[in-house]
Amino acid sequence: MTLERSEIRRRLEELAEPGYRDFNCKLLPGVEDMLGVRTPALRRLAREIAKGDWRGYVDQVRTAWQQGEACHEERLLWGMVVGAGAGAWEEAAAYIRDFVPVIDNWAVCDSFCGRGDVGASGPLSGLGAGVRVPVRRGDAFGLFYR
Repeated sequence: MTLERSEIRRRLEELAEPGYRDFNCKLLPGVEDMLGVRTPALRRLAREIAKGDWRGYVDQVRTAWQQGEACHEERLLWGMVVGAGAGAWEEAAAYIRDFVPVIDNWAVCDSFCGRGDVGASGPLSGLGAGVRVPVRRGDAFGLFYR
């Protein structure tokens, strides 16, 4: 069963904390579509979504992002859901390629690859130790290390 984006968005809005939003806005200048949801709550929600039709949810958020309607937390959640839901590299590669253009600040990048969801036991685990996977976003360039 696919959790509808509208239902997840409603839940995100319920989890939002204005004070946390104000704090995060200082850390992420230019991010104006932030709700103020803490990362542990996002991770719990990502694990819940990953237990169901996570691909359907990702498709819905991708469409919203393409239309300029996905908020900061939905972008964070998208990456977390891919990390939690995708299994082998063969399946995850297309989802990762689709997600890379979404990375528009350090928080989105770190929430996607900084915790290991895309590393130790996630989609990149089959690449072996010491492999560098290049990622390009506009003028920025980085590497996923495994």
